[in-house]
Amino acid sequence: MVVNVTLTPSKRNIEVAAAVVFLAIVLAANPKKALYFTLLVLPYPAYTTVGSTSTLLILSLAGLVLVKAKHLGLASPFQDRRTDMALGAFTLVVITSLYQVPGDYLDDSARKVQGIISAVCLFYVILMLVNDKESLYKTMDIVCSAAASLYLIAFLQSMFPDRTILPEFFKFSSKVASMEEVRRGHIRVFATFPGYELFAEFVAISLFLQYLRLRQTASLNQRILRIGAIVLGLAVLFATATRGGMIILFLGWALMLSFGGSLVPRRTLIQIMFVALALFYLSLPFFGDYYSFMIERLTSLAEGEDVDSLNGRTTVFAQALDGALHRPLLGHGFYSAVGTFRGHVSMNIHNLYLDLAYKLGIPGLVFFMAFIVSLLRGAWQLMRNPLVDRDLRESLLFFFTMILMFLVDQFKIEFTRDPLCMHTTFTWFALTAVTLKLARVQARGVSYTHAL
Repeated sequence: MVVNVTLTPSKRNIEVAAAVVFLAIVLAANPKKALYFTLLVLPYPAYTTVGSTSTLLILSLAGLVLVKAKHLGLASPFQDRRTDMALGAFTLVVITSLYQVPGDYLDDSARKVQGIISAVCLFYVILMLVNDKESLYKTMDIVCSAAASLYLIAFLQSMFPDRTILPEFFKFSSKVASMEEVRRGHIRVFATFPGYELFAEFVAISLFLQYLRLRQTASLNQRILRIGAIVLGLAVLFATATRGGMIILFLGWALMLSFGGSLVPRRTLIQIMFVALALFYLSLPFFGDYYSFMIERLTSLAEGEDVDSLNGRTTVFAQALDGALHRPLLGHGFYSAVGTFRGHVSMNIHNLYLDLAYKLGIPGLVFFMAFIVSLLRGAWQLMRNPLVDRDLRESLLFFFTMILMFLVDQFKIEFTRDPLCMHTTFTWFALTAVTLKLARVQARGVSYTHAL
C-alpha cells in the first residue's frame, strides 16, 4: 500500500496522501505552519477530482483556525465594514445560486460553489494568521516560492513536450493544442492551470510580487534567487504564447510608472524595462521555438487578421449578456452546459463580468465589484499616507497595480472557472487586505501619538 501510494501518482493515491496530510495538520494544531504549508502546496492538487483536495485542505485549515482562535488569541478577521459586507453578500449570492441550477448539473455547480467558499475562507484565514510585518513578508515569500515552482514545471513542460511528468497533477498542452500548433511544434505551456490565459495571468501578476520581494530583501542569496525566478517567469510567460499575458505585464509596468512616484522612482522602472528585455532575449535559447509563433500572433492582433477568436468571443459575450438580462436578479447558477453558447470559445464565457452577471445576476456582480473597489480605495489612500512605513506603502502600490492588472485581464477570462484560479486570486486579495490592515493600525497609532 505504502509503496503503491509512493510510486504511483494516481488520483486515488493522491487523495489518500492528502488525507494523511490533513490528519497531520489537525494533530499538529499549529494554524500558522498549516497556512504556510497550504499556500506552498496549493497549486499542485488542482486536477485531483476537480480541485477537491485543495478545497478540502483550505476548509480543514479554516476549521483548525476556528477551533484554535481563542486559545491563540487571534483577533477577528473582520476589519473593514465595506469589504466584509460586500464579500459576505457576494458569498451569500453564490450559495443561493445553487437553487437556479438544473438537477443534472448540480454536482458540477456545487464544486464551483465549494471552491469559491473555500477561497473566501482562505482570505479570512490569512487575515487572522498574518498579523505583523514579519509574518506578512514570510507569507509573500511562501507564495513567491510556490509561483517559482510552477515556473519550473512549465519550463519542464516546454523542454519535454512529449514526456509525461506528474501526469495526475497537470495536463500537458499538447493534449489540447490545435493541430496547427502541433504541426508547427509550438506547444504552449500552462503548468497546473486549466489553460494558457489563466496561467499567463498568474505568471504576470506573480512576477510583480517577485519583484516587490526583491526590493524588500537584503540577503544576497535571496536576491539572487528572486532574480532567477523573475528570469524564468519572464521566459515561461513568453512560452505560454498568450498575447494577453504580455499586454498586462506591460500594463502593470505602465501603471507603476504612472503611480510609483517616490516609492519606485521612474528611473528605476525604465531601467527595469531594459533589463527585462535583455533577460528575455537571454532566455530565447531555451524558448526559441516560441519566438516566431508569438511575433506572428502579436502581428496578427495588431493588423486585425486574427478575427476567428475575436468574433467567437464577441458572439458568446452577446449571448451571455442577453441571458443575464433575461434573469438579472437571480442569474442562471454556476454550471456549464454544452451548447449553451455558440461561438469559438464554446462553454466558457471568457469574461468575468459577464460570467458573474449571467450566473449570479446583476447583484452578484455588484457585490463582487464593491469588494474589489474597497481594496483599491484603501490601497490608494494609504499608499500616499506619509504616516505609514515606506515598505508598507510600497507593498500597497504593488498590490494596487496587481489588482488593476487582474481586472483588465478578466475582460477575456474568468477566475471562477477552476478552484486553483479561485484560491490564487483570493490569495492576492488577502495579501492586499493584510497590508491594508497593518497600514491602518500604523497610521492611526502614529497620528494619535503625534497629536498628543
